[in-house]
Amino acid sequence: TDCTALEKVVIDNSYVTIEDNVFEGCTKLETINLGKNVVAINPRAFKDCTSLNNIVIPDKDVNISKLAFENTKFYNDESNWKNGFLYCGNHLIDSKNKTGKIVISEGTKTIASGVFSGTQITQVIFPDSLLRIGNDSFRWCRQLDNVIIPKNVKTIESGAFSTCSLLKTLEIGESVEFVEDEAFSYCDLSDLTLKWRVKSVGEEAFRGCKFKGIIEFPDELETIGKQAFAECHYITGVKFGNNLVSIGQSAFEYCSIIENIDLGNSVKSIGKLAFKNCGTLKSISLGDSVERINAQAFKDCTALESIKLGKNIKYLYYSAFENTAFYNNEANWENGVLYIREYLIKANKEIVKGSYSIKEGTTCIAGAAFEDCRLMDGITIPVSLKEIGEYSFQGIYLDVLEIPEGVTKIGEY
Repeated sequence: TDCTALEKVVIDNSYVTIEDNVFEGCTKLETINLGKNVVAINPRAFKDCTSLNNIVIPDKDVNISKLAFENTKFYNDESNWKNGFLYCGNHLIDSKNKTGKIVISEGTKTIASGVFSGTQITQVIFPDSLLRIGNDSFRWCRQLDNVIIPKNVKTIESGAFSTCSLLKTLEIGESVEFVEDEAFSYCDLSDLTLKWRVKSVGEEAFRGCKFKGIIEFPDELETIGKQAFAECHYITGVKFGNNLVSIGQSAFEYCSIIENIDLGNSVKSIGKLAFKNCGTLKSISLGDSVERINAQAFKDCTALESIKLGKNIKYLYYSAFENTAFYNNEANWENGVLYIREYLIKANKEIVKGSYSIKEGTTCIAGAAFEDCRLMDGITIPVSLKEIGEYSFQGIYLDVLEIPEGVTKIGEY
């Protein structure tokens, strides 16, 4: 910035991102030629370059902000706008006053971020040439009712169709690998066709959508972000592929009519609140791949009466199963202590008194399992134990606690 005498910029092939505001206010700049390796042009990169009229952007997938060229000569010249669209090469930079059905020109490679945000369009036809739909491109297009993602798009960027509340029909094909944060949050999507090979679903990507039935994820899927499908009240089941590693915090929270979950054989971590308040879920079977179940993961799943855990859990918090049918069934508690397989889940502070001996074969004490059990004065830990969760003995007054040599991890407090 402040290079007011600068007239020409040639970006060599070593630069990949043109950062925010970097050439803003270069009022004599007339020509820019961006190198073939440029992948992003950020907001206001060339804003107020009032002489800038010659812009060369490589003919490939480039992440462009619609604000990048605001108040340049190129942007302000009405002759560069065709039928309300501003293109720079094969990149759609901005639009004006678009309503109803729109058709994106064949050959278009990218749609810049925010181009149609808040407009009254009802339908959009994408060309097969399209590679990128920029973030927030169609956010708040509340009249848009159907979308077919073209066959060469790999990434649906953050907020791309967020809050398109009438968007019912959506087809996502095999090319899509990444669905970013809030991409379709609070859309209708009651008619959803998924042929995707997605690798990652971002935070809140489908939050609050109304698609129905069972969602099947491909084997390519590796991560599901925080609240990705939260408040999707019409999902009845979820089937995961065989490469999913982690399910994020609150990923399916308040999916109130989920009845079954097939986790596959690769999930290692189930996030905090991941399936909280899935009130019709009756049974879960977690395979040997699962190593971590975070706090409240299945809390308030009030119909959940059958819980099967694998043999390799290394971290578990007691509230993961709090207020489930299994947790609330007194018959599942042994003298005031709840076990699932070789895992000690929780001790009832009103019942467990004096000295308590943990069952032989127990390998893990869940986080906060004995918290505030103030009526206890001693505890015997079996040699089988390997993990002691965080806060496990917080609030207990013990003179002596012998920890076996086999314990490999002790949580905080």
